[in-house]
Amino acid sequence: MKGHGQVLAGIGHEVAAAMQERVAALTRHYGPIAIAPAIRLVRGPRLVDLTLISKPDEAVEAAVAECSLAHDEELVALISRS
Repeated sequence: MKGHGQVLAGIGHEVAAAMQERVAALTRHYGPIAIAPAIRLVRGPRLVDLTLISKPDEAVEAAVAECSLAHDEELVALISRS
């Protein structure tokens, strides 16, 4: 199975801004249904797994909220679909 993904790294607000467009590009569409890509965030020692959120808008909202907690800290976002 071939997968597609992207890695975003930077401070919180930079990653949040980039994530909004990248999630849209990696969203799968099955007729009227849209499935969000898998999103995982690494902030310091914390791994936030948002892969169970299937609605793209909700996934982005949760990821942006986590990015806002980073303030000026570096974080990494892993966005993938298979």
